[in-house]
Amino acid sequence: MTAHRPNSAIVPIFVLALFANAALIFMLQPLFARMVTPMLGGSPAVWNTSMVFFQAALLAGYVYTHLLQRLRSVAFQAAVHATLLLLAGLVLPVRPTDALGAPNVQHPTLWLLGVLTLSVGAPYVIASATAPLMQAWYARTGRDDAGDPYFLYSASNVGSLLGLLAYPLAVEPLLGAKTQGVSWALGYAGSAVLVVTGGVLVAARALPVTVVTSSRDAGERISWARRGFWIAAAAVPSSLLVGTTQHILTDVASAPFLWVPPLALYLLTYVIAFRKGARAPAITLLALHAASVAMIVAVPSTRNIVVDVLIRLAALFTAALVCHGALAVARPSAARLTEFYNCVSLGGVIGGGITALVAPVVFDRIAEFPLALAATWFFRPQQELEWKPLANTFLLGGIVTIVASISGWLPLRGLSLGILSLAVFLNRTRPWAAAPLIISSILLVDALGVSGKIIYRTRSFFGAYRVIANARPDGTANGLLNGSTLHGLQWRDSARAGRPLSYYAERGALYQAVRAALPANRPGHVVLIGLGSGTMACVLRPGDRATFLEIDPAVEAIARNPRLFAYLNVCPRHTEVRLGDGRLLMQRFAPASVDVVLGDAFSSDAIPVHLLTREAVRLYMRAIRPGGALVLHVSNRHLAVANEAVRVAAAEGFAARYWRSPSAFVDRTVAFETPPSAAVVITHTPATMEALALPAHWKAAPRLGGQAWSDEFVDVVRALREAPIDGRATRARGNKS
Repeated sequence: MTAHRPNSAIVPIFVLALFANAALIFMLQPLFARMVTPMLGGSPAVWNTSMVFFQAALLAGYVYTHLLQRLRSVAFQAAVHATLLLLAGLVLPVRPTDALGAPNVQHPTLWLLGVLTLSVGAPYVIASATAPLMQAWYARTGRDDAGDPYFLYSASNVGSLLGLLAYPLAVEPLLGAKTQGVSWALGYAGSAVLVVTGGVLVAARALPVTVVTSSRDAGERISWARRGFWIAAAAVPSSLLVGTTQHILTDVASAPFLWVPPLALYLLTYVIAFRKGARAPAITLLALHAASVAMIVAVPSTRNIVVDVLIRLAALFTAALVCHGALAVARPSAARLTEFYNCVSLGGVIGGGITALVAPVVFDRIAEFPLALAATWFFRPQQELEWKPLANTFLLGGIVTIVASISGWLPLRGLSLGILSLAVFLNRTRPWAAAPLIISSILLVDALGVSGKIIYRTRSFFGAYRVIANARPDGTANGLLNGSTLHGLQWRDSARAGRPLSYYAERGALYQAVRAALPANRPGHVVLIGLGSGTMACVLRPGDRATFLEIDPAVEAIARNPRLFAYLNVCPRHTEVRLGDGRLLMQRFAPASVDVVLGDAFSSDAIPVHLLTREAVRLYMRAIRPGGALVLHVSNRHLAVANEAVRVAAAEGFAARYWRSPSAFVDRTVAFETPPSAAVVITHTPATMEALALPAHWKAAPRLGGQAWSDEFVDVVRALREAPIDGRATRARGNKS
């Protein structure tokens, strides 16, 4: 037995290798998504699709490990792995490939998956194999704890968690995108050396497979039902992770500091669930899980984005911990370790893939989130039902509330939601009772919680859209909603169909800015980044030319459908719609060829930050004639966007003015006319700004400290906490056309 005495250096090398490798692979996710997100309009779907890709790559790495274990010699395994680590590293440093050309907005998912595969697929797959491979090697060391190496899985997840957190807190603020790619390549090389060293140490003293695997372990039979449980217990929280992230990104911004919290909490649940001595979920956790989900039912949305996000993160954390706790209890012996990890990884791919890739095609609304939330109920351990009479009473009350809401007898708000949430909590030990209530209440809020009748729904890679018919005493107006934000509004009667409403109404900041920037003695050419319902066509004068740059074909289809909106028809200016990312399309305009550029491309209330950087503004100003202007729509409920626009203008040496127009009480339909709106106007010189003859209430931009946003530096946290210069008075759910 002396020949197989474990080397004392094995443990620190294994721990360091697992930690470094896990940190690297999870740092790569936000790093590469940060690089590729601007290429697809800053869409939140870029991050979710990327997460699914990385889950699939993780599965490929686990399958590779499972196959590699069929080689009985650890030395041979280490040699094969070292060779593949070297070959995979040939695609580094990290950068998006240009082999597939410009982004394909007709098939964005396929284009993005192709770019991910060619750019980082190989190093990620091989690096992701490290955790199960080194655990399998550890089982061959002969150490006292070699029979249960699952604690290393928890250690690996600690590295993943810290690597993930390090990106928005340290890497992104300190390093530019190119430097990040090179630094990751260097880290990959260092990690590879540690992994190969660990393999060499084990190979020198490895126990034979027949010694490591006891007769009981070797004969352990795994049923397909048990494998199915592993897959399902991993799939449900993975789906919930993608759904929760989508909600957060849609209403704020698609940026790393918002990508990370949901994924970090998700990884933390793995750390907790697979720690040494972990047991089945405790009663306290089960109660918190039920309470957090019941809170989502009771408060489907708030006016405070922080509260909104915290409620959903609490539900994600407790639900994932319940599922992963059940998964940890059901794990097999070390002899079946790689098979177990394959099933867990497959479940992650299935759950994330259904939510990010399948759901946008199958559902015309966000239905996958409540489905996943309800499914977590089936992984709770069996408990006795408490307060049965009370639980039965509220269960009946919840059913009556759902039926009454569907029938239109009872509004689904306040007391109704309170009854449903209590019914969910009190019936937390009855999954077949609580799950339907969760699904029904969330979907009904989506269907009934709007002012007006939903007449059209559609969904794409870039967002979920609803067209609402708003009936008023003096007529009906259709509104376009993406997420919680209004992107356009139009009267349906022919007499008023050409009247711009919402943010583009005559008394609003955008109307004033665009009209002031148009040339007085000839027709103007305006480029508009973002189409919405096409309202801008009716802001321009007869003879003016409008070129809309719209990334989502679904939005163009809505704007051109006369049953929904008719701005492009009733105001037949010289109008053209070009599909693609606004910034990429702007590169095709000749210098000094347009009079006005209007930047108004938003997904719900989220900012595509790549459209507000120094490089982006420089590109816009290059296309604008000397006497023209850039108009940036900076209305936002959560972020001080005006501040960042002013910083960028100052850094580039341009003149800037801003104004937030108040609500104008014009008539009974004031909500359709001019809600508060904010805009920043940027010109090449102060003299050009004076020549625009903007009204006196347009203020000169103040000097603000801090670094301006650029392609290398974006600080969304600052925009979230800083007081806006335009005096935003409310965080209420507002309009955006």
